Amino acid sequence: MKVKNLETLQDKLDYEMSWRRQEIIRMQIRSVSNSTDATTLRSAYLLLYSNWEGYIRVAANYYTIFVFSRDISLMKLTDGFQAIYFENKIKNVRESKKTVVFQQFLQYLHGQEGLAPHRKYNDELGKRFVNTDSNLNFERLNNIIKMIGISTDFSLRKEWIDNHLLNSRNKIAHGERPDLSTLDFKQTSDQVLFMMDKFTRDILDAAEAETFIRT
Repeated sequence: MKVKNLETLQDKLDYEMSWRRQEIIRMQIRSVSNSTDATTLRSAYLLLYSNWEGYIRVAANYYTIFVFSRDISLMKLTDGFQAIYFENKIKNVRESKKTVVFQQFLQYLHGQEGLAPHRKYNDELGKRFVNTDSNLNFERLNNIIKMIGISTDFSLRKEWIDNHLLNSRNKIAHGERPDLSTLDFKQTSDQVLFMMDKFTRDILDAAEAETFIRT
C-alpha cells in the first residue's frame, strides 16, 4: 500500500471518519429512541469503543504509510518513525539480552540509515506499523501521538478515555452490567467524535508541515 500525497491521505481519513461518524450518530439516535432498553445502550458502548480504537489505529497507520511513502531516508526521519520502522528488530534485541544480538542490530541499523523505508505493511494484529493492543487507554494513545509526532493533547480528556469509554466497554465485554444512561452515552460519544476530528486535523497539519523530517 502507498499513500503518496497529502490528497490521498486526506481522502482515506475522510472515508474512515465518514462511515464511523454515521454509525456513531445512528447509535445516538437509537439509544434515545430506546432509552429504557439496557441492551441497546450496552451495544452502543461496544460499537462506540470499536470505532474509536479502530479509527485511531487506522489513521495512525495511514499517516505512517504516508511518511514511509515519501522516499525519505530513515536517517532524515524523526526518532518516532525510526522506532516504528525498527520495532520488530528492537523487540528481538530486548527479548534476547545477548550482546551479540545487540551488535548485529547496530550493524543492521547503520546499514539501513541511508535507505528509504521499505517495510511491508500488513493490516493484521501484531503486523501493523502502529498497534493499539485492543486496549486504547490514555497512556497508550499518548504514546502513539508522541511516536507519530503530532501536536494532539488529550490530557484534559483522560477521564473520558479511561473511565467513561474504556472502563464502560471493558465491564460490558466482561459480562458486567454497568449503570449507564442515554445522557452518558450522548456525552461520551460527542467527546469521541471531537477527539477523532481533532486527531484527523492534527495528522493532516503534521503531514502538510512535514514534521516527520528531523530538524
